[in-house]
Amino acid sequence: MAKTRTAQTFFELFDGIIEANIHADRIGNSDSYRDCKKCIERYHKAHGKGQLTFNKITVSWLNNFDRWMSTEGRSNTSIGKLTKSRGLSETTRGIYLRELRAALNTPVNNKAIFDSEAYPFGDKKFVIPTGNSSNKKIALENEVLRMLLEVTGLTPAQERQGHFGFFFLF
Repeated sequence: MAKTRTAQTFFELFDGIIEANIHADRIGNSDSYRDCKKCIERYHKAHGKGQLTFNKITVSWLNNFDRWMSTEGRSNTSIGKLTKSRGLSETTRGIYLRELRAALNTPVNNKAIFDSEAYPFGDKKFVIPTGNSSNKKIALENEVLRMLLEVTGLTPAQERQGHFGFFFLF
């Protein structure tokens, strides 16, 4: 039987989901939700007022959060006195936003968090980015792989280096 969530706040909901994933031995999922929660906490600390409640998660909030993630979403990196803010990739932003959507789709006290009109995701509302082609992985063609394997005239040291390099391609 499914456990009833009794979260009163947004972050309590995330804590419950993280805990449920740990108990179900889905450690990767719990880590991913934890990272998403930390990102939302950083955003809310910088831009939010008061407690983050479910009704504050609107299309406008999601657009602002996504924009913030694209420019400042990572933890700051400090090198000496220089502190640099970096954005998250479109893929990571999409992962966090899908986890946020999944969390908001989780019933609390056997009731949906949003009615259909207030639900911020979907057509003509907030659409989650899906990644772009700039970080798309492209496989080498078979002919190129064959050429790499059939290279001749190498010294034993070069051949060994080539084997290590080839090994780390996969």
